[in-house]
Amino acid sequence: MKSIIKIIIFIAFIYIIGSINDIFSNKYYKRGSIPNNVMKYFKGDYFLNKIQNLPVIYLEYKDDDLNPKRYVNSTVKEFIKLNNTREKRQQVKQSFNEDRLSKYFLEYGYYPIVKHFNIKNSRPFIIRISNSKWTFDYHYDCMDLLLVQLSGTRVVYLKEKKNSKEKRYTLNAGDTLYIPIGVYHRVETHSGLNINFNIILETDI
Repeated sequence: MKSIIKIIIFIAFIYIIGSINDIFSNKYYKRGSIPNNVMKYFKGDYFLNKIQNLPVIYLEYKDDDLNPKRYVNSTVKEFIKLNNTREKRQQVKQSFNEDRLSKYFLEYGYYPIVKHFNIKNSRPFIIRISNSKWTFDYHYDCMDLLLVQLSGTRVVYLKEKKNSKEKRYTLNAGDTLYIPIGVYHRVETHSGLNINFNIILETDI
């Protein structure tokens, strides 16, 4: 009888571990999965030549604070000239709207990507552009997200709970990563132009 109980406990343990691992599975961590007919529109010089004169509002942060201290009207060209420091960090972070930058990302990024992956019931969420080393501490979102990396390198650390062990994912241009609702994640980017946006998944891919 004791042996049967031990077997049941062991099976239950394996099931629980497997369920946790599923959260961090590679199902939506796809290397180089964005097709070239999308990527060509977001390569450094080509992208900047197309959108450099577009107006943007960039966010300025102090130290490691996750809440911006200033919102600054600028253009993409002027924003790219800025240098982040430990005390002052900047990024373009905006929701999709009716402006020209959003329309560029919709036409050349969002629409072809959801078609490529056959994603149903989704909507575009946030555009991010940075041009220096960047860190954003642990936080979580209240929706399932697909992160789409279009230029530069972005390192994302995921963990199921605030104090649990983290799992590291390195995203290069063309990679995607699924971040489930409520999962804590931390972000680092390297120096250089970094472009990404994410998609709210209202159903599974």
